[in-house]
Order: sequence, then C-alpha cells, then structure tokens
Amino acid sequence: MVIAAIRTIAAYVFCSVYTLTIGPLALVLAIVFQKPNILYQAAIVAVESALVILGIRYEVEGEEHIDGKRPSIYCVNHVSN
Repeated sequence: MVIAAIRTIAAYVFCSVYTLTIGPLALVLAIVFQKPNILYQAAIVAVESALVILGIRYEVEGEEHIDGKRPSIYCVNHVSN
C-alpha cells in the first residue's frame, strides 16, 4: 500500500514538473517549426514515463486493424486486477 502511494505521488510530481518544463518548450517549438507532432511526441514521453513510474503494463491487441491514413475514433477498455 505504501509503495503504491509513493509511486502515485512520484508520478504526479513527474507529470507536473514535466508539463511545466517541457510543455512550454514543446509548444514554442511546435509553433516556430509548424510541426504539431512535437507536442504529441512530448506527450507520449510523459505518458510512457508515468506508466513506468506507476508500474503499469499494457498490451495492445488488434493493432493490425489500425488505419493511420484516415481519422478514427478508438474506444479502449481496461481490465481490473
């Protein structure tokens, strides 16, 4: 229980500091170079890092059905412990 609380606090602190430091920099770079993907990449790093800190593992099924050539809406589901 204590380890879970520590991991949760660490993830909150990491995400807060990351957002306050990297967020503005990524936003400026995205605007200057007109590349919004910079923001997406920064967000992916933040989320993947938080998942590692929290010890959360995930598995993607059906990835072969994803069509990156057109807009899509994805609905995800989760499984509890």
